Amino acid sequence: MSEYLKLLGGLMADTPLGEVVQIRAETDRERIANMTVTEKRIRSDWQAFKAQKMLKETKPTMSVNQLQQILSSLAGR
Repeated sequence: MSEYLKLLGGLMADTPLGEVVQIRAETDRERIANMTVTEKRIRSDWQAFKAQKMLKETKPTMSVNQLQQILSSLAGR
């Protein structure tokens, strides 16, 4: 469970914030398929935000030159 869910775990779904948290945290494909357009937008926006955050936090582990050397060695050059 992610950190925000731990902090907001006791929040009831009958509050506006609780409903948003519940929508963002949903993983059941059937429930997602049955969401309203607005709920899907909330979830999609959250997923996009998380993806952007992960891209910013992810550090490249190798340079382009290192990757080229690895690929060249695999190709037998």
